[in-house]
Amino acid sequence: MRKLPFVFLLLLLIAVLFCGCAESVTYTYYMDGSGAVHKIIRFEYDADAEDAEIVKEEAVQVMAKLIIRNDWSDYSEVDTSTDGVVELRVTYPSRTEYAIALGQTGREEHVISEHENEGLLTGYETHSTFQSDAFDTKVRELLGEGYETVPLTGCDFYYVFGTTYRTTESNADSVEKRDGIYYHTWKLDPTKDRDIIYTQYGLNGVLIYALIILVFVLSLAVIFVIIVNSNRKNKAVFRSVTVDPTTIAESDDREQGE
Repeated sequence: MRKLPFVFLLLLLIAVLFCGCAESVTYTYYMDGSGAVHKIIRFEYDADAEDAEIVKEEAVQVMAKLIIRNDWSDYSEVDTSTDGVVELRVTYPSRTEYAIALGQTGREEHVISEHENEGLLTGYETHSTFQSDAFDTKVRELLGEGYETVPLTGCDFYYVFGTTYRTTESNADSVEKRDGIYYHTWKLDPTKDRDIIYTQYGLNGVLIYALIILVFVLSLAVIFVIIVNSNRKNKAVFRSVTVDPTTIAESDDREQGE
């Protein structure tokens, strides 16, 4: 979410300059089941407008700037094959490559996310805020003179977070499942603040380990009881077949008397 405002900032400039043509901007982030990380920036415009080709060219240039700014050259492609759509797709084959691209070494100090336990599940909450005032100020600075009072509306903006976990909860406006991915979508208004909150649930490791230990201890107890009972039965059988020494002595006396 840190780079989200910049992405919308550049595309919003197109929407403002060509407000009669731009329709929507969607920024999607998700990780698929194989571990690949995807970022998709989709800009939709009126393909039948008189200045449609100009808007398309401007959008492509903006995508190119994003690629250079974020060093996405080896992982990205810009698709203009669909009329009225310019889409930048960035794909990292693995989360490790994504972390390396971000400059992470694995030695960074990570802040532990807030989490809550619910039985076998543990929820980790992610909370970001789209700040309209800071966004508006930056847009005005880039637009320069003559755009101080231009409304930053007329184009729909969406942020989409995708996850393979069905248990993820959020304050999104809608949730849709496609190809095994659950997409949580927020519609952002450039003139209003918006909290983006989602909680991902996973197995409660502490409770799972505790259950494993409990099962292990119970298994040992059951095995111990079985062994003890088995030994008792064997002793009882042994005693039942053991000949009484006095009986042997009496038998010998009778044989000697004869």
